[in-house]
Amino acid sequence: MDYENALKRFIAEVHDTHAGIYGGPIKKYLVPVVIRFIEGKAVVTEYYELKSSFKGEEDRTLQPGDVIVRVNSEEVDSIVKRITPYISASNEATLQRQIAVNELLWSNDTLLYVDYERNGAVEKARIRCVPNQMRESTVFQKPQPLITYLSPDILYLYMGSTIGGEVPREIKSKGTIIDLRAYPVIEKINGYWEYDLLYPSSTDFATFTHGSLSQPGLFTFGPVVKVGKENEDYYQGKKVILINETTQSHAEFMTMKYRCTPNTVVMGSTTAGADGNCSYLILPGNFGVTFTGLGVYYPDKSETQQIGILPDIEVKSTIQGIRQGRDEVLEAAIKYLNAEEVK
Repeated sequence: MDYENALKRFIAEVHDTHAGIYGGPIKKYLVPVVIRFIEGKAVVTEYYELKSSFKGEEDRTLQPGDVIVRVNSEEVDSIVKRITPYISASNEATLQRQIAVNELLWSNDTLLYVDYERNGAVEKARIRCVPNQMRESTVFQKPQPLITYLSPDILYLYMGSTIGGEVPREIKSKGTIIDLRAYPVIEKINGYWEYDLLYPSSTDFATFTHGSLSQPGLFTFGPVVKVGKENEDYYQGKKVILINETTQSHAEFMTMKYRCTPNTVVMGSTTAGADGNCSYLILPGNFGVTFTGLGVYYPDKSETQQIGILPDIEVKSTIQGIRQGRDEVLEAAIKYLNAEEVK
């Protein structure tokens, strides 16, 4: 365990959300709720979907909007401070995500003792955990439809849909929302990679750097990558791309691609800052190490990694909004497409 922790501290110095150490024991149980840091606090936002064999067995003590105060009698701030040196994260938003999603309510025991704040009062609870493999959904992908019409005039595409399908080859709605607060389900969603319907012509959108094996430390820019092709019948409606700290890697790359289309804004908050590929290495003890192996830049060679993809319009969830069951980022996108003021 000391060796594994030393490796984790070592790889954390890369400050790369793709980077991590794998091969040692992992915690087997978790409380099946999604935690996000909102307004600086660890907040329950939703429940994980569980496999059918386990549905109805989960402990529903915690509710969306509850603020986690202590876990097993340790203050959340203390937990964050204690485990931060062992987590590689590209930026602060993703560090908080990693702690919230992969650490805070995980255990090797089937019970966790949790203090949480609800409606101004702090409650104590002994909460039953479920085996990790019982999760049907994650923060990155959910079993919800790829295509939904929020109104006759607004098409909504959820790119983390595990149900899958094909992106529309014709869009008649006046506005479209592309939700990339997820990881595209590559094997189940057809047509999203080269979505030529959105582009009137070919356009530059990214460039890469490649490392040199013969001269370590040397990185060389490759050619600028283009997307789209000549298309007189392209979709001309307004588009909003939704992002936040769960928008990582392939999802960040897709944000860059879709952002090149006309009448498009990016809305939400800073992404994970881990654009690009994953390289893999085996260290002594049979521990696997992943890390980002390519540099990913905009055509003007400005950086995406560690910085993240920055929104054109910043909108963040609030604790009050979570308690009311609202998706405030999605609401803001709908207002924008309806030409209402975004606050």
